[in-house]
Amino acid sequence: MTTVKCTDYKNCQDPQKLAVRSRLTNDSGIVLVLVLWLVAFLSALAFIMGRSAQADVALARYQSARIRTEGYVWSGLNFALARLKNEFSNDTADTDGNHQARIASSTTILEEAVGTGSFRLSCPVSTEADEAPATTWFQDEAARLNLNGLTANNCAVLKELLLGLGIEASMAKEISLSVVDWQDADNIPASGEQDGEDDFYMSQKRPYHSKNRPLESVEELLLVKGMTPGILDTLRPFITIFPRSGGLRVNLKTAAKPVLLALARAISATQINTNLSDADALVGKIMEYRNVSQDGTSATSTEMDAESLKLNAGEKAIFFTLMTYKSMAPEAVRFAVSAKDSYTGVQASGEFIVDLHTRAILSWQVSSS
Repeated sequence: MTTVKCTDYKNCQDPQKLAVRSRLTNDSGIVLVLVLWLVAFLSALAFIMGRSAQADVALARYQSARIRTEGYVWSGLNFALARLKNEFSNDTADTDGNHQARIASSTTILEEAVGTGSFRLSCPVSTEADEAPATTWFQDEAARLNLNGLTANNCAVLKELLLGLGIEASMAKEISLSVVDWQDADNIPASGEQDGEDDFYMSQKRPYHSKNRPLESVEELLLVKGMTPGILDTLRPFITIFPRSGGLRVNLKTAAKPVLLALARAISATQINTNLSDADALVGKIMEYRNVSQDGTSATSTEMDAESLKLNAGEKAIFFTLMTYKSMAPEAVRFAVSAKDSYTGVQASGEFIVDLHTRAILSWQVSSS
C-alpha cells in the first residue's frame, strides 16, 4: 500500500485528509449557524429587556408623577382651608343673609402654581342652563337636600326630587319612605305596612338589618330598599348627608333648581288652595331673582321676600312655609381641587366637604389619571 504524504493540506489529494477537511468545513458551517442563532437570540433578549426596562422606567415616572400630582391636590386642600379660615374668620351668622353676602364676594376659581405643576379650586356643582353660574369656588352644603334631615313628615321632598329627575312614581315613593326607615330608631315602616322594616333586608340572599341610624355616606344608599346604582348616580349631584343632625335646612339662595322644585312641590301638596303650578311659578321667580336683581347685579347676596318676588296668594302660601326650611348660615362647604403635573401631563382631582366651624374634613375623594 502506497502512502501519500502531503505537506500542503489545502491542496492535498489524500482521501483521508480530504474527508477530514470536508468534515471540518461542514462543522464550521454548523458552528457558524449556531453562533448566528445565538447572536440573534441574545439580540432579541437584549431588545426585550430594553423594552421592558423602558416600560419600567415609564411606569416609575408615571407613578412618581401620580403621587406628586395627588400631593398637589392635598396642597390645594390646605390652601383652601386657609382661605376658608380667612373667609369666615370674623363672620357671624344672622337671619338676613349677611353671611351669604360675604361668601358672594369670593372669587369663583383659585389657581396656584406648586412644584412642577399647579392646582385649581372650583365649585363642583354643574348648573343648569337657566341658573346663574357659581359665584364662589365652594358650595354651601345646604344647597343640597340633606337626607339625614328627612323624617316621615317631610320625606315627600325626596320623592318629589326623584320624580323631577325622571324616576317612576311608585319607585320614588318607595325609596323616600325606605330612606326614612333606614335612619329612624324604630322598626315600624313609614309606609304603614304591617311588615317590619327588617323583613325586606333579612329576606335578601345576604341578610342584614335596617341600620336605624343616620347615613354615614351617600354610597350607603345602595343598601336601602329600592335604590339602584343608576338612580344613585342621577341623585348624587343634589343630595348630601351633612350635617348629620339638626333637621332639614336648605340654602334657598344657592340650592339647585331641582331641589327647590322638590321642596316647593312637597309643600304645595300639604296646603289648601295651592297646586303644583303655584310651586313651579314660585321657583321660577326665585331663580330669576337669584340670577339677576332689578339693577342688573347678582341677587344672591340680598334678602329675598314675597314683595320683591311679586308673588300671588298661592305662591305666598308656599313661600312662607318654604322659608321655615331656610338655612341661616353655612355649616359645611364643598369644593373641588384639580391638579396637573406640567412635565408628564398627569392629572389628579379631589372633592372635599369641610366643616366651617372646626375646619374638619367631613368627606374626601381623590383620584388621578
